Amino acid sequence: MSSPSSSKPNKEIISHDDRLPQLPESLMKVKDEIYATITQYTEAKTAGDAAKVKELEEKLKGLYQGLQIGEENERYWWLPEAQEEKAKGK
Repeated sequence: MSSPSSSKPNKEIISHDDRLPQLPESLMKVKDEIYATITQYTEAKTAGDAAKVKELEEKLKGLYQGLQIGEENERYWWLPEAQEEKAKGK
């Protein structure tokens, strides 16, 4: 006997929670590129294209490392103090 949740695909869409701070614009751009690269990586892995998989792994590593190199105020965008400073225009 299967459970009700396993009998139908999960089509739940996660909506934005207004209580969470928005990502800085520069991180939003990188986020989109990361998601696109993950999609390409998945397709290459499914197709068995080992060279493309390796290339995309390196690209993802660079994108993730780049997230930690950004401006100091963006590095800690999620902290309440950073949100207050941004609101004050610092």
